[in-house]
Amino acid sequence: MSFKLTIGRIATLGIDACHNEAIISITPKDGINPRYLGYFLSQVDYTTLQDRQIKGNTLNRQKINQIEILVPPFDQQSSIANALDLVRRAITNQDRKRTVLDDLFKALLYKLMTGKLRVSDLDLSAIGEGGDFVT
Repeated sequence: MSFKLTIGRIATLGIDACHNEAIISITPKDGINPRYLGYFLSQVDYTTLQDRQIKGNTLNRQKINQIEILVPPFDQQSSIANALDLVRRAITNQDRKRTVLDDLFKALLYKLMTGKLRVSDLDLSAIGEGGDFVT
């Protein structure tokens, strides 16, 4: 977890690794689902725990250890993490769809505005009525 500048950013590696001084390693205790812990820590409001430094706000291990973590039974932790994973995947898929639609819109805009395509050449029936078209 980042505890300088981008305080509270969480990443799960799942492998042994080294990091710099702005990152703290957090290893879940037995009975704690790592995905649940990651989600839990990512929603904590760290503002009351931060110290102001010359280069920005920071936390330290002592303050991080003060965070009270709600620990439901392991099966509930897993269910919560699974539900959040599902929603995160849905958001990612929506973002990808939005990117594709934005690219399609730009390409269509260019072709229509440059006369390389006419509205009458398009089948817009799947989109529905959205206004008057001049053909």
